[in-house]
Amino acid sequence: MHPRTAILLITFVGLSTTRPAAATTPMPIVRLPNWTDAVDVSSRTYDFNTGWRFMRGDPDGAEATDHDDAAWRNLDVPHDWSIEGPFSPSGPDAQRIAYLPTGTGWYRKSFRVPRSFDDKKLFVEFEGVFRNAEVFLNGRAIGGRAYGYSTFRLELTPHLDSRGDNILAVRVQNDTTADPFSRWYTGSGIYRNVRLVVTDPLHVAHWGTMVTTPSVSDTRATIRVETRIQNAYTSERLCVLTSRIIAPDGRIVAESVADRTISPLTEHSFTQELVVSSPRRWSPDSPDLYNLVSVVRSDDRTLDIHETRFGIRTIAFDRDRGFLLNDRPVKMKGVNLHHDAGALGAAVPAATWERRLRILKSIGCNAVRTSHNPPSPDLLDLCDRMGFLVVDEAFDRWTAPYGDTVPQWGRLDLTDMIRRDRNHPCVVMWSVGNELDTQGEPVFMDKLRELVRWTRETDATRPVTVVLAPKRFDTLEQHVDHVTTIAEQVDVIGLNYQEHLFEALHEAAPHLAIFAAESYPYYRGDGLVHDAYLPRNPWLDAEKHAYVAGTYYWAGFAYLGEAAPKWPFHGWNGALFDTTGRPYPVAELIRSFWLDEPMVAIVAKNEAIDAPLPTRPHWSWPAMADHWTLPAALHGKNIEVVTFTNCDTVELMLDGVSLGTKRLVDFPDRMITWDVPYTPGAIEARGSVGGSVVATHRLQTAGRPARLTAHADRSSITADRRDVIHIDVRVTDDVGIRVPSTDHQLHYSVTGPGKIIAVDNGDVTSSDEPYQGQTRRAYFGQGHVVIRSTGHPGTIKLTATAAGLRPVELSIPSR
Repeated sequence: MHPRTAILLITFVGLSTTRPAAATTPMPIVRLPNWTDAVDVSSRTYDFNTGWRFMRGDPDGAEATDHDDAAWRNLDVPHDWSIEGPFSPSGPDAQRIAYLPTGTGWYRKSFRVPRSFDDKKLFVEFEGVFRNAEVFLNGRAIGGRAYGYSTFRLELTPHLDSRGDNILAVRVQNDTTADPFSRWYTGSGIYRNVRLVVTDPLHVAHWGTMVTTPSVSDTRATIRVETRIQNAYTSERLCVLTSRIIAPDGRIVAESVADRTISPLTEHSFTQELVVSSPRRWSPDSPDLYNLVSVVRSDDRTLDIHETRFGIRTIAFDRDRGFLLNDRPVKMKGVNLHHDAGALGAAVPAATWERRLRILKSIGCNAVRTSHNPPSPDLLDLCDRMGFLVVDEAFDRWTAPYGDTVPQWGRLDLTDMIRRDRNHPCVVMWSVGNELDTQGEPVFMDKLRELVRWTRETDATRPVTVVLAPKRFDTLEQHVDHVTTIAEQVDVIGLNYQEHLFEALHEAAPHLAIFAAESYPYYRGDGLVHDAYLPRNPWLDAEKHAYVAGTYYWAGFAYLGEAAPKWPFHGWNGALFDTTGRPYPVAELIRSFWLDEPMVAIVAKNEAIDAPLPTRPHWSWPAMADHWTLPAALHGKNIEVVTFTNCDTVELMLDGVSLGTKRLVDFPDRMITWDVPYTPGAIEARGSVGGSVVATHRLQTAGRPARLTAHADRSSITADRRDVIHIDVRVTDDVGIRVPSTDHQLHYSVTGPGKIIAVDNGDVTSSDEPYQGQTRRAYFGQGHVVIRSTGHPGTIKLTATAAGLRPVELSIPSR
């Protein structure tokens, strides 16, 4: 049997399934550069993502230094083995995890350390391992983590071989059959970044800085810096801590120096206050970031330099004005994001998160909720830089079958998330849970009070929320009483699909802060929560009431798992965008709500139209097409055309002939409708403000499929083995108009310093094709390819082909 990590409190069940053997090549040995006295930020942390060996299965003794892993796969992490498939319709409750495999797997890595590390402290840091991670160094258990979304650090120093090879081994056990954990696809493996951290024994402790802004005005900001310094020497050390604040333009704008003799094997927390004149305040419109540089010196030597990025801003929730950012009301225009990215599974590159955030920005989105777990640090870094307001959520349900670790590990996982994320200006709220199954019961109230207390003890600068599921009550008064009783335990109450309560809640308890944590993306009647609820879009309810902080639509992007109604459905598509980032027509409606820039968009609406439709009734919308290539059966028949706009008026043109002009104010649901006799040709909408045309949108009927086109999301890729580029491939007619009715089998090949890591088409309802490979059929005339750099400069060339169509080639510089 395997030695078991002492920290883990649960029993592991090993699986005997194995992956076919890979080529028997020697495990690569990572040699680290020497430590020098000229310490800088980059020399403290080393990328530990490359050079791993992996196998699925649970071989005995895989933690041992002499274990034979020659037949294991060579790979880099982040890595998600579940997304590699294959899909299988069998298995209990398999639709939760997208019908993809889980089980047990092992990772091994060999590395050597230079002699200059002999007097240093070495740590390995995992951003996320899903799940039940056990970590071994040179055959000895050194720790682990059960919760698959937590970042954790383990010290390597006591068990290192400073003169030879070291073997780091990680056992990952994700047995969803015997131990169900999640309502959605989780992925399996070391699916986030790994790094090696090397420090002097006198150093800034792990997550040891906390930067707050207790006082901010236009002329000055007081910056409070708390820094924990750890002295791991066996003798006392004089520590001189210099804290410098670097402005967005690179200037040093504040500095403070403090010193303290720290006893051996203890730590000390320094508190310093610095003043920044004329601060540039962080906001979604101006996401300005400052850097805190913490320099640790002793005996006239620099021992550690640690950098913390932060923003200067204030947040508050006002009973009448909602969410205040820098003393101004800001409505949260938000979406919920799961942690997977379709064909990439849970191992999501930073470039993919950046692309998704750019897509959300394009419709006016300014907020995300990390549903329902601690997010990737890459995502939060990007939200800081790109300007998104984040609800940082720790847990989904708290008890079996989807939250068994919360009673055992709740405090550690929650407080680690807060310590890791508390310097991000984008984070404006901590959420301790979502849709708890014992909602309102005594056991729920006790656990809620406990989690709120732990949160406030760790960070008292942000409000705490809990998100409530809709429940049925005999009367509206009973429902309001249920919500207000729970809301008194938190700072802000989050409501899922309960916009009809806004006015009654505000009247009963006007001091409560409210936000819509989950909302349907389209108009709906009741059917779920209250018979008196009228058909409206949730944003209109939030926009109408100033005291409501905002709305987060479910969901931003389609995701894997939580599938319905049955195989081959393997994901959730009740979202604004599909898994490839292509907008569903409903996204144009939200864009008309949120975007300040004038826009107009056309969709054709008819039940006879073949269009992607959500599978869950309350998240559904009618058949809507973002094209004008409709079935022959509709020729000559009236089609309901809808124009989404934020303009004053819209004129609709069919083949150059005006069908009239309509005013947005005459359509309270903000959907301007038209009856249009369908004929192939061109339909155009012209949006006007103050009598001047400021936005247009045109759809043209496609001809016969003739060729492929390819469009990359960026013009080049970075040659670092991490960066990825996303390419949309379309089936078009001779003039480049997408042909939506085609499902050609698309074949992809790559030459040069790049590798195809995923193929997709946005279909989570009917396809069981693998996400890894070089072929996938078109879905509504579109395919999608993700290419990763192999680490060398040069030119990557993608070729896409399909039977009977002219192929396309796309060249991508790798720099």
